[in-house]
Amino acid sequence: MRLLRSYFSLMTVLGSVLLSAHSAAVQPLTVATYNSKFLSACMPKERQQHFHEVVSNLSGVDIVALQEVRDRFAAEYYFRPDSWTVVIDDESTDDMNLAYAIRKGLLYKLESGQSTNADSQSDFVFSRENSNFIDDRRVLKIDISTDFGYVTVLNHHAKSRYNGRAITEQQRLNSALDIIDYLDHSLNNRVILLGDFNDTPDDASANTLELGRLSDRELENAKDSYLINLTEPLAAQDRVSYGLKSNAVTGAYFQKVNPIVLGSRQANLDNFYSDSVNSHGLYDQIFISPELAELYGNKSFTRVFEHTSAIAGNQDTRASDHIPVLTTLGLSNHAKPELAIKALLPNPIGSDSQNETITLRNNGFGYRGGLILRDASNHSSLLEVDLPSLSEITVTLRSGVTLNNSGDTISLFDEHEQHLDSVTYSSCKEGVEITFKDEK
Repeated sequence: MRLLRSYFSLMTVLGSVLLSAHSAAVQPLTVATYNSKFLSACMPKERQQHFHEVVSNLSGVDIVALQEVRDRFAAEYYFRPDSWTVVIDDESTDDMNLAYAIRKGLLYKLESGQSTNADSQSDFVFSRENSNFIDDRRVLKIDISTDFGYVTVLNHHAKSRYNGRAITEQQRLNSALDIIDYLDHSLNNRVILLGDFNDTPDDASANTLELGRLSDRELENAKDSYLINLTEPLAAQDRVSYGLKSNAVTGAYFQKVNPIVLGSRQANLDNFYSDSVNSHGLYDQIFISPELAELYGNKSFTRVFEHTSAIAGNQDTRASDHIPVLTTLGLSNHAKPELAIKALLPNPIGSDSQNETITLRNNGFGYRGGLILRDASNHSSLLEVDLPSLSEITVTLRSGVTLNNSGDTISLFDEHEQHLDSVTYSSCKEGVEITFKDEK
């Protein structure tokens, strides 16, 4: 990649100039990485349910890089073929296979020309003879179509820390150097590297990828020059992706995963010489090339998975011992749902109590999650909805907000308290629904 950087930097600048006038039309891209902990279709029923919930809450994600997948049957049991396309090496019998789940509609290609069955040689970056990549964890490669042409996505699962962190570090470091060598000779400088690195953003392997040369472990937040580690700001906040339990929750209105384990970042460095295995860590990371970052206006929003389905249960029933890590290129915050208040029924026939309704319309992409309804007196109601694109739902208000017959202002917020819509009405007649917006 470094050998071609001057040429591609020029092309990136030209592309940015050509696209600047149409930047609003650039489609954001959301990718995720998830170590699924020996994913199988034959897991305990409670764990199956939790994993199904995780997948159903990956709304808006375009491609998921999976680690530790038993086979295609396991992957497609959760990532259903009507919504996802699974890419995996069907000939491999390894329990720790790499795979991709690609949202239907996203164009992609494999170097082998196969559609879903990754070739054991041409679709992996490294050969089985490379001892830096154990088993079939040899970096699975795929090209996905974006507004800027094809982007190369690399799925990496580094050697674990078990059997001795200090002893195994060299293997993770060597794999980072091998990846750099591959990128230096790649014809495509639009790259996403993600996976389970079994190291944090402060460890030697991550710092090596960030700088493009051999580096030591160091707690730092410096600007990356070779690959941009989008998860480094999460590490600076003591956020982790491995080792969270069911009590790691937060949220004033809706329960969410609380990924902050105070002191975990420093403990990762302090524990190196004691050779201990950390109970928590940000092992799941996402890197992108500077050229790709520039094409997306240097906008990205990286976070850990928020729905508590990822941490529910115990060691045997939890979906995984990791939680997904996601990034959206082209956005700098949560995507704002296009939900609107279409109608209210403040004065139903008979008793108003628990018979008042609100009708919501979704004018954008599908939305599944929580909503906050608030009146002018600052009373709130919490709603859970599943609204496909261009659909409507009518909800009966049971508590919190009451729709005054004399008039009121009602506001709608998503679960991140982003304001979505407000309507104001005056006095109303019994049994007459007030409509505010026509269908779009």
